[in-house]
Amino acid sequence: MAKTAGTKLRVLLVYEILREKSSPERPLTVPEIQEELMRRGVECERKSVYSDIGALCDFGYEIEQKRGRDGGYFLRGRDFELGELKLLVDAVQSSKFITPERSRELIAKLVALAGERDAGSLSRQVFITNRVKTANESVLGSVDAIHTAIAENRQIEFDYTDWTVNFGPGETFVRRRRGERRRVSPAALAWDDENYYLVSYDSARGERRNFRVDKMENIVITDEPRDRRWDYGAFDPGAYSREMFGMFHGDRRQVKLRFERRFAGVAVDRLGRDVHVSPDGDSHFLLTCEVEVSPQFFAWLIGLEGGAELLEPKDAREALKRLVAAAEEMYR
Repeated sequence: MAKTAGTKLRVLLVYEILREKSSPERPLTVPEIQEELMRRGVECERKSVYSDIGALCDFGYEIEQKRGRDGGYFLRGRDFELGELKLLVDAVQSSKFITPERSRELIAKLVALAGERDAGSLSRQVFITNRVKTANESVLGSVDAIHTAIAENRQIEFDYTDWTVNFGPGETFVRRRRGERRRVSPAALAWDDENYYLVSYDSARGERRNFRVDKMENIVITDEPRDRRWDYGAFDPGAYSREMFGMFHGDRRQVKLRFERRFAGVAVDRLGRDVHVSPDGDSHFLLTCEVEVSPQFFAWLIGLEGGAELLEPKDAREALKRLVAAAEEMYR
């Protein structure tokens, strides 16, 4: 049996109905809003609905009235537009560091932010099955712990794990801890190749170290402050991710590259526009920038199938030649 609700509760219910069920293409009439209120066990008069809509508008919600035969009221000012929610859903789906179950939970929360009409469109785009996903259920908790440690200027300890092949009974691939517990000073979280990485300073080694967050387990925030030998405030995550290749550490060097002009877009996507470029004939250009010289950097150059050449420094060029020679010998 329907009951008469207090004004405060009824206003909230009217907002909820407009948020969930209205859209510019499908506005709700006052009788339809009354009907939805009845489904929620609340009975009211038409003038009360008009009053509630007026109160919501006075509070700042963008409720518009569409006039005409198919007219009614709809909520325009949503927290997220449909396109923004689709973008977030796609990001959650493609993120390797989020488990399939947690992905479904997050997407369900995103779908709930859409109106009833748009929720169906989002739900039809969910494709989690058979995607390569992490098995570490504590990733989001690890991310939160790392952010807390950075904000509180403290070091962290953790176990670093990896997959190994088990040819005995049970699962083929199993997790195992790699060495002793690690202790580092966290600097920032970086995103690369659909994975989260911790950029940190390792006091024991006296160098910067990167760790994949989904391989970090049993994180503990210590009472020890971060190592002062590294300037965390001067660290630029954007510039760092441009210089790194696959988040593998190497020697930071200035390199000179020769590209075919058709690879201009590839160079910009990977190295950015803040580099020195000069023409080299009609079909090539020269590019000078700083990168972390590593086997992954060499692999990126090789993957361009002759469209890019490492000219300098000479020792890096020789290292690349040895890598190519070793690969040729393997497949001879």
